[in-house]
Amino acid sequence: MSGLGAAEKDAALEKLVPIARNHLLLPIDTGVYTKAFAEAALGSAKGRIRDPYRLCCLNCIIEVSEWARKENELPIDLVFDRDGKFASETSELYLFATKNPYLREKYKSGSIIQSDRKHARCLQIADALAHALFSYHRERMLNPNLPPGPHLNSILEKMPENGWLFTKPEEVEHWAQALQAAF
Repeated sequence: MSGLGAAEKDAALEKLVPIARNHLLLPIDTGVYTKAFAEAALGSAKGRIRDPYRLCCLNCIIEVSEWARKENELPIDLVFDRDGKFASETSELYLFATKNPYLREKYKSGSIIQSDRKHARCLQIADALAHALFSYHRERMLNPNLPPGPHLNSILEKMPENGWLFTKPEEVEHWAQALQAAF
């Protein structure tokens, strides 16, 4: 999405959003400003969290596992982008949870599947929507009354009111402590 012009992004979202809306079981909206992450005093949590991407990934895994427990679902299999810059770290994190029987049950951890965005439509859609949602939230910081636009609006209707957007170091610190305690 980042390489597309405004009209191309709008056309892509027009095609992707109905697919996502029809298959969306659990809305999770998470993002972190790298500056807020860099300025956060993470202490011992820094070793487990390491970077903003991992903070968001952990948040998503925990949200998915809480949903699975509430819905009495079987363990959840996750698909990660094998070619992504953080693929090995994400896999390492999820494998950590699947090897420990207590954590496997607590987080409803199934298997981890690595795929390539070129072949996995679920990753293509997730990546495009994540980019669009984060861009919208970033712009909303400057203009709080900014409407999401017709395509994102249908996705945001199912999202938590504010999602998880970490914009201040103390927000990152608070959530990092909670994540550290969770593991």
